[in-house]
Amino acid sequence: MDVGISQRAELKQKISLNQLRSLEMLAMDGSELNELLKSEYLENPLLDCSELHHPERRYDTRDRSYGKPVTYETGLKDIFDDELNRDIPEKKSRQLREFILEQLPLDALDDRQVELFRYLTDCLEDTGYFTMSVKEAAKLACVSEEEVRKALSFLRELEPYGIFAEDLRSCLLMQLKKSRRDKGVLWDITDRYLQEVAEGNIGKISRGLKVSTAEVRKAIEELVKLEPKPAAGFGANDTSYIIPDIIFSRENGQWTIELNDKWTEDYSLNDYYVSILRDTEDPELRAYFEKKLERARLIIANIKQRRKTLLAVSGEILEGQKAFFESSGPLRPLSMQDVAERLNISTSTVSRAVKGKYIEHPAGITEARSLFVGSAAPAGDSETSVTAEQVKKMIAELVEKEDKKKPLSDQRLSELINETGIAISRRTVAKYREESGIKKSFERKEP
Repeated sequence: MDVGISQRAELKQKISLNQLRSLEMLAMDGSELNELLKSEYLENPLLDCSELHHPERRYDTRDRSYGKPVTYETGLKDIFDDELNRDIPEKKSRQLREFILEQLPLDALDDRQVELFRYLTDCLEDTGYFTMSVKEAAKLACVSEEEVRKALSFLRELEPYGIFAEDLRSCLLMQLKKSRRDKGVLWDITDRYLQEVAEGNIGKISRGLKVSTAEVRKAIEELVKLEPKPAAGFGANDTSYIIPDIIFSRENGQWTIELNDKWTEDYSLNDYYVSILRDTEDPELRAYFEKKLERARLIIANIKQRRKTLLAVSGEILEGQKAFFESSGPLRPLSMQDVAERLNISTSTVSRAVKGKYIEHPAGITEARSLFVGSAAPAGDSETSVTAEQVKKMIAELVEKEDKKKPLSDQRLSELINETGIAISRRTVAKYREESGIKKSFERKEP
């Protein structure tokens, strides 16, 4: 046996960790990306979020009811901006009233007390707050102010926790107290810095409480889990919404493509900590900040790359299925491989780009992946290429019209379809027939 040494040139493609993370972000839909960025923002002091409004800004000028990711910035900012509405919808009022009264120890109360409880419950705001003054409530209910105070004190112990609070601050503090979290950073932030939370002024809170921004962010993440409107769940409809990731719009015959992720541009490097990194002489602190800075830069770069890829793939989808978007016409053959070749990227990248994404267009909302359909004919004249669904429809129509005593074989079906100019094999016909739930010819034969 001869043993020797030889050289062979071999080309291998390796994917870096950074590329892998970029592809992971590409595969995320808007909600998943929002959750990732929130998590990164909480953990990384070098990553900053400059604005308070996230996905909802896309719909400022359009009447839309899509759900959207909610963070403490959006939720609490809405509370501060909204004027309290004293008009309570009848359905919600009735449900909430019954829920509260069911918790009362009616056997231990006299008629006067029960009537007072009912009256105070009817005076609740739509949010679940009780903003009427004790003096006014006593006068309208024809009772003493002390009776009103005692009744409110009792009602504020009931569920949903935070009910009958005077304002947002007291509502949240009541919930924290009930969960035995009436000490620490979370309590102090809720008690003293709600306005700063709504404004996103993390630095002021951090300096005021003499704690790190990471602690402040984690506390606020717990704060957002509280219910700012304790009556919100009564009379509400359990409706889920699809959040479009890509928006196709047409005006004066011109199509435009927009991504529903403008809020990602709010994330940037934190200048304050970048300056600390630049000036510090502490080697451990420098190493820590350099690691976080690299991570923040990677996140921002990956967001830009994600937007670039999504826009490019979306453009190819729009071009390939323009008849569908313009006039609700049939889908034309379009494969991920075709798009990948035109953009000079991999098919797997295209697949990640459309994964879980939805496209809003003038006719409605469509899942991006569903716009890729295979061709029943070999690559060639696009005018004679048809989708698999169209061929299945042709097979079904031929079978429906066939002589039931002499049903068409798969071979004969293939020949008839080929006569229309569509190249299709007997094997493909058999496959489509089975997928359509159509029996074989001998099983369709009637005596």
